[in-house]
Amino acid sequence: MSSKRRTIRRAVDRDLVKNTHSWSLSLPLFALGLAALLAMSGPVPGLLAGGVMAISAIAWLVYALVRAWHVTRVIMMRSDGQHYDRIGKYALPPEYADTESAGAARRRRRGERLRRQRRP
Repeated sequence: MSSKRRTIRRAVDRDLVKNTHSWSLSLPLFALGLAALLAMSGPVPGLLAGGVMAISAIAWLVYALVRAWHVTRVIMMRSDGQHYDRIGKYALPPEYADTESAGAARRRRRGERLRRQRRP
């Protein structure tokens, strides 16, 4: 992955996690409004500029929503597993105290599978 894409992805992820009113989601909506104004201006260049701006704003909005879904999924998986491993399993009967969360078990199985695949 190119460093430019990685930089954009990190900036969007950071914005989605830290800001309540994210510019990643607000900026495309503003651009769509501006595109509508340009398209209503009438002449062909305004219509073309509005169409190009609308297409790029929709593409950016879809990208930001996909990143938001990914970030939300990662945060939920991390917090759920950490809560179970730190607190949840000790609230259950004693035979469950040595169990692991589903995420930890999935990571362990994935690591075991990858190690088996690497062996000749």
